[in-house]
Amino acid sequence: MAAYAAANCLVEMQLKELNLYKLRPSELLVFDTIALASVQRTFRTVRRLGPDTTDLKLTDAANGTISRRRIADTTGLPRATVGRILDRLMARGMVVEVARGRLQVPVGVVLQGQFACDLEEMFAPIILMMDQFVRLGIVRSRVLQSDEIQRAEAYRGERKQAF
Repeated sequence: MAAYAAANCLVEMQLKELNLYKLRPSELLVFDTIALASVQRTFRTVRRLGPDTTDLKLTDAANGTISRRRIADTTGLPRATVGRILDRLMARGMVVEVARGRLQVPVGVVLQGQFACDLEEMFAPIILMMDQFVRLGIVRSRVLQSDEIQRAEAYRGERKQAF
């Protein structure tokens, strides 16, 4: 049951991203690889400073970068395919080259502008998965409030009606 909940969560989030960004699956793979590389430095900073830090700001300068070669190696896609996908993503402003061969997803792509999303809606599948884990006894402490679960279920209901 837990494996099903986790797999369902991942599929729901990928579908949300595909619809939000209007990408093909291979484009989403490349975009997500760059996005994860971009925020890794921020996550490391949070780990170093501690979870209670309040002075952390998401900025393009603070984010990490990734090379085309690393994207190809990570995704398993041929470099030529990665290059074509990057051309399309850069033309849409979803990815920028910040230094020679170093790519990142600008903070604004996720937080504002035409690609902005309701983060609460985007993460609704994770909230529901964690609630399922609590109910199954996999997670021992209850970290979710009932109103968070209700809102997540409402988002899921709206998504099902849209299909």
